[in-house]
Amino acid sequence: MPGLDERPIPLATYRHQPDSYDCPFCLVQRGVFTEHNQLGDVVAVTELAFACISPQWWPANPGAALVVPRGHHENIYDFPAAAGHAVWDLVQQVALAMRTTYVCEGISIRQHNEPAGDQDVWHLHVHVFPRHRGDGLYERHNKARWVASEERAGYADVLASQLNLQRTFGVERPAHIFAVPGDSAGDSAGRAGWLVRGSSRPMASTSECPRRAAR
Repeated sequence: MPGLDERPIPLATYRHQPDSYDCPFCLVQRGVFTEHNQLGDVVAVTELAFACISPQWWPANPGAALVVPRGHHENIYDFPAAAGHAVWDLVQQVALAMRTTYVCEGISIRQHNEPAGDQDVWHLHVHVFPRHRGDGLYERHNKARWVASEERAGYADVLASQLNLQRTFGVERPAHIFAVPGDSAGDSAGRAGWLVRGSSRPMASTSECPRRAAR
């Protein structure tokens, strides 16, 4: 049948993580932060999952969040059931908190696997987007921008307050903070003003891995 192959494909074929990959989601759990991933972005931490404000936003969907398993799993294909349940439970909590506190009209959720599936971070994660009528989220796939930590902070605080869960990984202080070469997070061009319910502040538009080689 066209498009189908009955021969089993080795699981290693689905791996795209490069050797000595510095996984940003594992690093943040160890207290290693970048401009794109700060401790202040974290809105909830559970035994097997955590949630944070995404450092990349689409034009009409500010305050989007990511839900991430604490253990390092590259994609969905061999994702352990227990971690999957923990991630999905937290996705639901984040979605409800977002719908309750953001001025939005709906929620969209998506998750990517492999380059052809638009994955670009080799640690499974789920996107949770606040939606607005006519926001064109799926038509603006290439319009995302990096967002400065100051912009993310207001959304993180409001969402975390609604979730009322632990926000730290037990790391007392950052091990290292460094800038990302070529980062444009500080660029304020095109910022839009948004409000979050319960805030008078306008918002602008323990399993970890150290370095892990691809399997």
